[in-house]
Formats: sequence, structure tokens, C-alpha cells
Amino acid sequence: MLSKAKMAHRAACLLLVLCMALGLIPLNVLYADVTRADDDVSAVEVPVLAPPAQAPGRPLELHMAYIFGDDLGNFHPGVAITRAEVAAILARVRIEGFSQSGLPSNMIVFDTFSDVSENAWYYRYIAWAYATGLVLGDPTNNEEQRNFRPNDPITRQEFAAMVARTIQLRYDEPGSTQFDDWDIVSDWAKSYVYNVFRVYWIVGDDLGNFRPHANITRAEVATVINRILGRVDSWGVFTRANLQNPEHIRVFPDVSEAGWYYPSVVGATNDHRLQRDSAGEIDYMEILP
Repeated sequence: MLSKAKMAHRAACLLLVLCMALGLIPLNVLYADVTRADDDVSAVEVPVLAPPAQAPGRPLELHMAYIFGDDLGNFHPGVAITRAEVAAILARVRIEGFSQSGLPSNMIVFDTFSDVSENAWYYRYIAWAYATGLVLGDPTNNEEQRNFRPNDPITRQEFAAMVARTIQLRYDEPGSTQFDDWDIVSDWAKSYVYNVFRVYWIVGDDLGNFRPHANITRAEVATVINRILGRVDSWGVFTRANLQNPEHIRVFPDVSEAGWYYPSVVGATNDHRLQRDSAGEIDYMEILP
């Protein structure tokens, strides 16, 4: 014979099932809150139950990896990214018909940049990027040639310019910004910096500075590109999404799961599909093998 405690427990379970069947209890009540502040690594809570599968009727977006690690399997999140690496990223994600095996039809021979060797890994990326107006390079004494400086680290204002040209932003005249160091932004870059800030693609640091002449890191670039492409770019989005196949996430020894950049690195280095809720927020992410 069942004890009173066991009978009460069984009755409660039956009542819960009945309420769920009648739609009286929303599904989200059954799951722990997994939202978190973007800079609070300790706030993550593990869901009590497995989240529901992808919602039917909403389109799945396919996103391919656009940045990779080195030959030793490291990502180098805090290392300054080079101008050639940025050109490669922009070519992969923004140039329709991009091919690593061929050059644009209007560039039978690419010799615009005197410092870009035909044997270099980045040759075709830069050729494509120049042909489509993403990169311009520096003028030289030779009117027919320019310098690209492919192995130089790219500064934050140079990166802002490349990004703005790539996306073909609607330009507003530079107005007041929240940057305390606005006066040291180069005149040629002010319009680019202002407009990428206006759409919240690139923001300043905690002290209110843009640091236009500082080098931008690989992790920062991944975060910005993810924002532009509508991919996961922060802990808040990452922990709210129903993540499928996390065992397939590409692992880098120098990328900590506790790092602020971890969600951005996952979104940038893994082929994945994602789905958005009715408000346009990412709520489903599937890592592809």
C-alpha cells in the first residue's frame, strides 16, 4: 500500500501532466534561466531539462566558418590580426562568386600591389578584395602601383574602413560620438569610424575610447564580423540559444570557454545553422560536423 507522501507525489505529477496537456503551463517554465550578463562568466546556469527541438516553420540559416587556427591548432584570440588576414575574411564572407582557385575575369594579371607576391597564400584574396573595392592600399611614387602591407597588423580605424566599404554602409556626416579620443581619429577615417559605430558594429573600450591607432585582435574581429553577419557574438545570445551538437565545436587550446570571446570564436570557426525567434533573436544553433 502506498504511503500518503508517495500518493501526494503521484497526484502532483498527474496534475502537472494534465496542466501541460491543457496548455496551462508554458514550456519555458520547465527550464532554468540561462541568460547572463555578457561579462559575467560565473552566471551561467545549466538547464534543468533538455530544451525543445528547433521550432518548425522558421527558416534555418546556414553560416560557414570564415576564420581558422594556425598549423598547430591555436586560434591566438589576443593577437593582432594582419591586413592580409582581414582581406581573406572579407573575401570569404562578402564576395559573391569568390574562388580561391581563380581570379576575377577583369584581373588576368594582378600586379597592383608591389608588396603582394603571387606565391603568397593571401594573393588571390587580396586580388579579389581589390577588384571589388574592399581594399585600396597606400599610394607610392609609382602611379601604377600601390603598397598593401599584407603582413602589417591592421589598426582599428583601418579595419573600420575595410568593413564599411565591404558592407556599403549608408554614410552620415560624422557627428558627436561617445569617444573621448575622437580628436585623434585620422581625418580620412572619421566617416568610416563614425558610421560603423552608428550601427553598433564596433564600439569603444570601457574608458570611452575608440583607440583608432591601436591594433585590432583576432577575437575582436570575429566579434565584429559576427555582428555584421547576424551570428552569435556574445555570451547572452550564446547561453539563450538551444545549442545542438556541442561535441562538434572546434577546440583551440588557447581559447578558454570562460573567455569573453568564446561565443564569437565558436560562431566564426564552426560551420553551423541557426534559427531566430519572432523577435529576430537567435534561439537555436546547430553545430555541423
